[in-house]
Amino acid sequence: MADADSHDTPVPLGAGERPPVPGAVKIEVLDDGANHHHSARTKARKVALDLLYDADVTGRHPLDLLEDAGKARSLTRELVEGVAESWQAIDRRIEGSLTGDWTLSRMPAIDRALARMACWELAHTETPPAAVIAEAVALADEYSTDGSAGFLSSLLGTVAQGIGTPDAAEEPPASWLDAEAAGAPSADEMAEFLSDQPDTMPAPEPATSWLDAEAAGAPSADEMAAYLNDIPGPLNADG
Repeated sequence: MADADSHDTPVPLGAGERPPVPGAVKIEVLDDGANHHHSARTKARKVALDLLYDADVTGRHPLDLLEDAGKARSLTRELVEGVAESWQAIDRRIEGSLTGDWTLSRMPAIDRALARMACWELAHTETPPAAVIAEAVALADEYSTDGSAGFLSSLLGTVAQGIGTPDAAEEPPASWLDAEAAGAPSADEMAEFLSDQPDTMPAPEPATSWLDAEAAGAPSADEMAAYLNDIPGPLNADG
């Protein structure tokens, strides 16, 4: 983001002045009077952006980079530590807010870092969403591509609208019974499983009561007669 505006009307060269390259012209630059001084919070976000961008392109852990950076503003630490702790949920939210053919991997690295930082701030701080988005857009306008500011403004607006909506992928089952049912095989899966099993003798039907179970375990009449025939004579004598 430039600190001044330029007029396109060429200014005549002074005595002894030569263009630095053939065809170059001299123009007059006037200060537009705007204050481009970054606030302390903007500077803190800028440092956090630098660290998150570095982590993205080098593969280093952002907390290691934060440690190497030494003393940092509290907001810088809050942003970097927050993104490092919640980056998976943040990326899911960003991907769910993208439209068309856009994916997180297609975004410029600087835009990914800005989006992650702003997404965390939208979800975990009381900073007004408009202020968070305005800061991200201003940094994109200053450090990223020509279309990044508008892209991030739209993306983060969608993210802000979805903040507070539970992530369907993380929603727990209503009860342990639902969890058990969700893990049970379907009827078609059970039918396919049973059709693949070898033919076996049907299992005996269970006894309807403990009396039936006792009767089922008792010897038959033929077994008792055979047993008694094997008993010595005196034991079989009457009285």
